[in-house]
Parts: sequence; structure tokens; C-alpha cells
Amino acid sequence: MTAGFLDLRSEIAALETRDLVDQAALLTGLPHELRQLAAPRLAMLIVELSDRAVRS
Repeated sequence: MTAGFLDLRSEIAALETRDLVDQAALLTGLPHELRQLAAPRLAMLIVELSDRAVRS
């Protein structure tokens, strides 16, 4: 794979993760400000779970 392809794949994965984080944050029912604070942790959890799923 070329570096450009890997960069594109990384960007797509980041967008998908960001979308999942937004959806998960909305499901919490928290106010907007708290959702923004929770978003980085939610993103880390989603990436960790995705990595585990790929490994198993």
C-alpha cells in the first residue's frame, strides 16, 4: 500500500470514529458542554474496542 492510501484510510477511520463518538455522546443525554468533554474518552474507547475486535 502506498503512503497516500494509508493516509486516506486513516482519515476515513478518523471520520468514522468521530461520527460514532458524536452518536454515543448524544445517546448519553448529557448537555452539549459535557458531551464535548466526554468525546475524547469516548473516542479512545471506540478505538480500543475496534482494535480488540480486529485482533479476535
